[in-house]
Amino acid sequence: DLPGPRRHDYDLQYVVFGFVYIQDLIDRGIMNVQLNFSVTEPGAYIQQFPYPCYIDDKYARAVSTTLPLFMALAW
Repeated sequence: DLPGPRRHDYDLQYVVFGFVYIQDLIDRGIMNVQLNFSVTEPGAYIQQFPYPCYIDDKYARAVSTTLPLFMALAW
C-alpha cells in the first residue's frame, strides 16, 4: 500500500460508524462541566487534511532495498 491521502469518501469509517458523534458528545460534556454553560453550536465540521502530491520513485525504492545488502557484502 503506497503512502498518500485517502482516495475514497467511503473510507472514512470513523465518521460512518459514529466515532465523531461520540467524540463530540464527550467534548460537549467536558465543556459543560468546565465552562458551566451548554454549548449549542454544531459540533463537527469534517474536512480531509490536505496531503502533498506523492511521487513513486522506483530508483530510490530499489536502492533502499539493495544498498544494505551491498554494504554488508562489502564489509
